[in-house]
Amino acid sequence: MLPNAFRAVLQYLYTARLESPIEDLEDVLRLARHCHLERLVQQLEEKMKAVLSFGNNLILQYMYSS
Repeated sequence: MLPNAFRAVLQYLYTARLESPIEDLEDVLRLARHCHLERLVQQLEEKMKAVLSFGNNLILQYMYSS
């Protein structure tokens, strides 16, 4: 378990705010699932879907603009 993931989950427990870099989201999600933090799991899944959608849109724009 990465320290950044633990820090993000601990901060969430105290503040109900999720502040984590994109590259740590998968580790935070894994820890949230392990701890049965369903609300945090849901928020992380939504955030990851939004990031993936945004990334896919950028790829498509690049592909069709050439």
